[in-house]
Amino acid sequence: MELVREPMGRDKEVAVLVLVSVTMFVTGTYVGVDWAAFFHPFQSRFPAVAGYARDLLCVVILLLVGRNRLSPHDDRLLLAAFGLTLIADYFLTLRDDALPGTAIFLGVHALLIARHAQGWRASLAPLERARTLRLLVVSGLVVYGAAGLLIARVAPILSRTGQLALDTVYLLFLASSLWMGWGTLIRRFYPRMNAWFVAIGMTFFFLCDVTVGLSVAQSGTHAGVVLSDLIAFFYTPALLLLTLSGFAWR
Repeated sequence: MELVREPMGRDKEVAVLVLVSVTMFVTGTYVGVDWAAFFHPFQSRFPAVAGYARDLLCVVILLLVGRNRLSPHDDRLLLAAFGLTLIADYFLTLRDDALPGTAIFLGVHALLIARHAQGWRASLAPLERARTLRLLVVSGLVVYGAAGLLIARVAPILSRTGQLALDTVYLLFLASSLWMGWGTLIRRFYPRMNAWFVAIGMTFFFLCDVTVGLSVAQSGTHAGVVLSDLIAFFYTPALLLLTLSGFAWR
């Protein structure tokens, strides 16, 4: 299946990049408040509200894609993933309710796996098969090996909080999502720059979700607060890069 692309014009590129800058600025404001509260404790709803505003800005950027999408199917999968992300982050960010938010993020990663697996059949064509399988095995060993090592190292912490089973299942989904994201560089479905956006974005997503899990497991501790304040450093780049991966660039 070939991508049907109409590259963006200069005006839309500028509009998209301006919104990316605004999103980064909003992230910086609430991260600054988070770290101020870490050193001089106070309560504020601003980080939660601004964090959710960051999600909405990413959706606004994605809605600008219009005719400049990579393909209708790719656009639908990405929009569905971001729609579920808004619901999940409503629980995690605004309601501070981890369980439903985590469950919904399983759906987000299922959609991202489906999106990033595009081109799978073509990548197993006779001329491509050996290269594809070799790179899939190597990348799979790195991703799932790292996930297994991580679970083994933090299992005592998760066992104390009763989250070991849930976090293990989630990490398997997350590792599969990362593996498929890296696979966009192996398969030739996405333009090269878009594939790099996906691969780097999913790497940030993996680091973000691992940080979220550890911060929740250590809630109420000094380490938990530090981990919580680090989440945005991974999450905002993940969302923005995935958003930008849906555009046909010149």
